[in-house]
Amino acid sequence: MGDWDIKTLAVIVNAIGNLAIGAWLYLDRKSDKTNNRIDEIGTRVKELDGHIAEKLESQAGRISHLEAHAEDSPTHADLGELYGKLNSVDSKVSAQGGKLEGIDSTLRLILSRITERGMK
Repeated sequence: MGDWDIKTLAVIVNAIGNLAIGAWLYLDRKSDKTNNRIDEIGTRVKELDGHIAEKLESQAGRISHLEAHAEDSPTHADLGELYGKLNSVDSKVSAQGGKLEGIDSTLRLILSRITERGMK
């Protein structure tokens, strides 16, 4: 091999070495950026997890409050009984209204008769 062949071989080996170092640096830095992004995402997930835990505690308190008050609220049967009593009162009030109309017409008739006799 001549002098020129060794120089060419040295340039080729040098170029391959530089290419390999460049590829290694690229992959290493890419991995660092990826790790940084993963760390940022992990931090954000922890923040959100804490926020969700606070919300769940708040919701649990609200639900237990509602459940405690739901035990004291009327049942379907209680509401049915109340509805029946309300209908009974309504019919009694209607009957009283009819009686009052009868009393009113009787009173008007009496006043009318008194007025007629008082005029004669």
